[in-house]
Amino acid sequence: MTKTRKKLIEVALPLEAINKAAAYEKMPGIGPHPRGIHLWWARRPLAAARAVIFAQMVDDPASCPEDFPTPEAQERERQRLFKLLEELVQWENTTNEAVLARARDEIWKSWRRACRERREWREARSESWTPEQIARDEALFDPDKLPAFHDPFAGGGALPLEAQRLGLEAWASDLNPVAVLINKAMIEIPPRFAGKPPVNPKARSEWREERSEWREERSEWREERSEWRGVRSEIGERDALSGNDPLAEGDGSSTGSLSTGCAFATRGNLRDAVSNHSRSGIDSSEHRGGMDTRNGQGQSALSGDCTGIACGNGNTTDTLRGSEVVFSAGNESPAQSPGRSEPNADHNAPEASQSLSSHSSLLSPHFSLLSPHSSLLFPRSYKGAQGLAEDVRHYGQWMRDEAEKRIGHLYPKVTAWFDPLSGQYFGEADVEAWRRSEERGERSESGEQTARECGHTSLSSLLSTLSSRQLTVIAWLWARTVKSPNPAFAHVEVPLASTFMLSTKPGKEA
Repeated sequence: MTKTRKKLIEVALPLEAINKAAAYEKMPGIGPHPRGIHLWWARRPLAAARAVIFAQMVDDPASCPEDFPTPEAQERERQRLFKLLEELVQWENTTNEAVLARARDEIWKSWRRACRERREWREARSESWTPEQIARDEALFDPDKLPAFHDPFAGGGALPLEAQRLGLEAWASDLNPVAVLINKAMIEIPPRFAGKPPVNPKARSEWREERSEWREERSEWREERSEWRGVRSEIGERDALSGNDPLAEGDGSSTGSLSTGCAFATRGNLRDAVSNHSRSGIDSSEHRGGMDTRNGQGQSALSGDCTGIACGNGNTTDTLRGSEVVFSAGNESPAQSPGRSEPNADHNAPEASQSLSSHSSLLSPHFSLLSPHSSLLFPRSYKGAQGLAEDVRHYGQWMRDEAEKRIGHLYPKVTAWFDPLSGQYFGEADVEAWRRSEERGERSESGEQTARECGHTSLSSLLSTLSSRQLTVIAWLWARTVKSPNPAFAHVEVPLASTFMLSTKPGKEA
């Protein structure tokens, strides 16, 4: 057999950091957590599950003497892995792709080392192996595919979920159907829709609106491109007649003809430029109102805002998606062609070169329209299960609204009185009793004490600030009712309930 290397979990672990992260994870209100799907009485902390899987997949440096020959080097490498593990277990890094990518790299490094050693061991004994055995062993120790992870009693699904997060193919099973449902919701369904957009009607409506805007933008761009072609044709004919035909030189490698970073003109500037070109001369000074002849790397050469379509190597913003788009023109400055001088900052260049540079934003053939498939159907990008989560929220709200329509009358709201000074609510029965005592001129000791506790000078002051609000009942106690055993109240239905307390914890009685 091949040499067995010890894994990190067999030697040492940063237990203090792991324990601290696992305890923090149990705190309420830390953010989205699998326990929000369903409570599970034996749920393992995600931090501990992630640490255990990582540590049992990564080789300990002491078992790699060819890479770390001295104890000092081994200890340095072990501390580096500990530091990575301490970052990995932090709740804030649960979805941090940079940290997860580093952890996956370490797993791949150890796995490929094991596959390489297995291949060498197999090749030394290949004569006694059948082709079927060799093929099976190659499939098991494939350096381009990590081994699968299987949890036969997955329960809450913490282990297979974290194995999947670390790049392993995760399999989970359990005898309890509730556990099976939880694992399906966590590790089977989300990967099927990873990176996909939502499909609910609201999202589709937004797509249609953005597609309509995209079509309008493309239509306007086509009109501008037609104008650009007309201007280019006119300038080409004029330069050909004058003997200076820089457009005939192919890809525009002449001086200043294709300035890298020059941006496409705005609609207003383009129309101004077209009108200027229709005049008799091609003096660059006529165009300074709408263009600047400077060749700024990655900057607009215009005095206005760009429309989102650029040439050269300038970066611009996609007006539909709000993301930065890098266009396809070359990144290097055009070479100076023989016999032509390079225009300087004072614009003292020959007229042909100067005029061509002045119109470089109109003459550049390196136009790059947004891909018709990039933002046509799905203008936004969805990371992970964001699209699926948006669908779940949408249809969950729809189900709640439908339930309220059908059975909402069975769950009426309760009227409560709110005191803005203390921020407390009071029941309707208490408030009515206080008001009756005030009307009769009687003193209510409980009411006066409550008013003082709320910061009021008297019960009258408290009652004057109260406002009624309709509150949603958070809990309903359903119980069967029977006729009262008291003959005096035989006509009254009484519930068969042992208690009406929702909570008896000190300070949280309800």
